[in-house]
Amino acid sequence: MEIIDAQIHEPQPPRPLDAGVGSDVALVVNVELAREAMDCVGVDMALAFARQEYLDACVARYPDRFAGVVVMD
Repeated sequence: MEIIDAQIHEPQPPRPLDAGVGSDVALVVNVELAREAMDCVGVDMALAFARQEYLDACVARYPDRFAGVVVMD
């Protein structure tokens, strides 16, 4: 059975990344945190509610696992 999580948010590392880490690397870390969490609990796909840059990174790395909705104020 395929499991789809209907709403996830951008995760953050438990400790801040070093100041020298670029924003592209930070995005990849956050995408991998989400993907790893999904794998740990058996979620096949997820709909992420997040900022545009994060959604773009998720879909670029795992187009078959992520879809997204941009959060707006």
